[in-house]
Amino acid sequence: MKTNLVLLLVLVSLTFIVCKDPIPDPEQTVLILPEDNTSCIYVSQSSSTASVDFSWKQALHTDEYKLVVKNLTTNEQITSITENTGLRLTLNRGTPYQWKVITTSELSNVETSSSNFSFYLEAQQQGNYLPFPARLLSPQNDEIVTLTNGRYDFSWQGEDIDNDLSHYTLLIGNAQDALSEIATDIVTTSFSADLNAAQVYFWQIISYDQIGNSTKSIINRFETAP
Repeated sequence: MKTNLVLLLVLVSLTFIVCKDPIPDPEQTVLILPEDNTSCIYVSQSSSTASVDFSWKQALHTDEYKLVVKNLTTNEQITSITENTGLRLTLNRGTPYQWKVITTSELSNVETSSSNFSFYLEAQQQGNYLPFPARLLSPQNDEIVTLTNGRYDFSWQGEDIDNDLSHYTLLIGNAQDALSEIATDIVTTSFSADLNAAQVYFWQIISYDQIGNSTKSIINRFETAP
């Protein structure tokens, strides 16, 4: 009789564990300001810095928001944590930035990232904006690619607030600090280049506008299949 009672209690406990509702992961938030691919509104502090207001929508099952702002010129990141749906940061003027918000919960180990927005923080008396650093689309970082007749089609995305992008330069190399210009004056956002199989490569895009301003993208690493 005692053994049966113990077994019953164990079954009841297991049933409770199985039927317990799963812990929900934090939802993805939606970014509001600064808007994507714009020159942002700011509160001027000096000729070199300005305060920028970031805002996003409230996300369910979220205890904290992690704001990540990346300087696209230096690739340096600023990370700030808040329980609110907005923050003000002091940033350098005359600089392109990318930002996102990661939602977290005390009840879940999952962190959920928003999409990425880019903006340009104006310099004082800015007459023309620098192009945004190109977004490298293909190949992605650490991707293994297959060549077609010894060639690969590179692709990227360019943005400029003034809409005066002029051309691009494609750089490729076998080391991150040893890139060579493969093609210049590219007027489209793709280019087919000759590569060797079973090699490690790095690539980068330089974007130019019509008055000669230029910006460099990040450098992606990739491999070619044997």
